[in-house]
Amino acid sequence: MTPGFVYHHGLLVPMTDAADTIAVNILCLIVCQGAVSGLGKGVVGTVTKPVAGVLDFASGTASAIRDTSKSHIHRRPARVRRPRCCYGHGGLLTPYSMQSAEAQEELYQLNNHNYAEQFVAFIIYYNIA
Repeated sequence: MTPGFVYHHGLLVPMTDAADTIAVNILCLIVCQGAVSGLGKGVVGTVTKPVAGVLDFASGTASAIRDTSKSHIHRRPARVRRPRCCYGHGGLLTPYSMQSAEAQEELYQLNNHNYAEQFVAFIIYYNIA
C-alpha cells in the first residue's frame, strides 16, 4: 500500500462521506419541511378558498340588490295632507285634524324646526262683546 492510498481511503473518503451524509440530511430536512408546509397550505386552501368564494358571491349579490333598488331619480310623491300632530292631551294620539297640522307646521317654522317644543292644542278665543 502506498501512502497516497492510505491517505485517500483512510482519511479522505470518510471525511467526504461525512460531508455527503450531512448534505443529504440537510437537503432531506429542507424538502421534508417544504413538503409539510405545502401540505398544510393545501389543506388550509382547500377550506378557505370555497368559503371566500361563497362570501364573495354573497357580497356581490347584496351589492347588486342594493344597486338595483336605488333609483337615480329620488322623487317622493307629493303630500296629500300636512304631517299629523302626534301629541294630544295626556300624550295620546289624536284623530287627524287639518287645523292642528297647520298649527304645528307654523310652530316649527317660527322656532326654526326645534322639535323639542311640541304643539299640543290650540285655543280659539271668541270675542263676545
